[in-house]
Parts: sequence; structure tokens; C-alpha cells
Amino acid sequence: MKIGFIGTGNMGTALIKGLINSKYVPSSSIFAFDISKDKLMKLKEELGINIGNSNKEIAKECDVIILAIKPNVYNDILLEIKDDIDENKIIIIIAPGITIESVKNILRRGKVVRTIPNTPALIGEGVTAISYPENISSNDKEIVEKIFRSCGEVVEVKENLIDAAMAMKCFV
Repeated sequence: MKIGFIGTGNMGTALIKGLINSKYVPSSSIFAFDISKDKLMKLKEELGINIGNSNKEIAKECDVIILAIKPNVYNDILLEIKDDIDENKIIIIIAPGITIESVKNILRRGKVVRTIPNTPALIGEGVTAISYPENISSNDKEIVEKIFRSCGEVVEVKENLIDAAMAMKCFV
């Protein structure tokens, strides 16, 4: 299984490091693209991951695509990669305010999962709320949950409660 990251900011990098530390997948199975070439080269040297040449390459080559990007660029990135998404790919949203339905409306294919990790994930002590679409298998759920358990706990919630669940978990 190949896991791809589009965006390697704080949360994307935390997830990459968590995956490597958990040994869920080897670093050779992790691919990333970011507009910052310096950041990508540093991650490649430090962690031994693969770097892609474009968002499209990550979408085409990987089985799981984690969109670790700012909410204001989601639509542009989704339009860029939509032709490289098939029904078997798992697309993981990690930005607040981006819904499963809004991503499905653009991509038209793939299994879109919404997550909201909190900032303690940066040190492996986070809690991630996860909402799944109807078309996702238990095997796919297991994959998603293993990815996010690499940075802390996970809790499954209905999408309409995801923001409230994370607000509550941040104060507990």
C-alpha cells in the first residue's frame, strides 16, 4: 500500500513521522508533494520518504491520499487531481470546514473520509475525529484508523457532529 501526502505542513509532517515511528508502513511506501521543494528535500533526507513531482503524481501513484492542505486551496487541488482518482482510492480530508459531500461533488470517485486531528497529534498525543462515507469497507476503515492511531487516539463520529466532538475532546 502506498500512502501519499499532498501538503507537508505541520499536520502532514506529524502524520508522516507517526506512520514511520509506528512501523505501519515503511518510509519507502510514503510519498509526498508540497509546493516547498526545500521542505520536501528535508523530509526525504530525514525520513527516507519518496517525493513526487506534482499533486497529480501523488494521486495517480498512491492508494491512500491525505490532503494536508489549507481549506482555501482544496477546490483547486481537487480539480487538479480528479482525473487520477478511481473508486478504490481512499481520500482523507484533514481540514476543518471541508465536507465529504463537497469533495465527492468534485472528485465523483473514491472513498472520501473526513478527519479532524487536533494539535497534540504533532507530538503523538492527539485525538482524531473520523467520519466515514457509506461506501467504505471495514478494511478501509482499519487502514484510516491505523494511520491516525500513529499520532494518538481516534474516535468515529457522524459528520454533522465532527466539529463539536473535537471541541469537546480538546477540553477533556
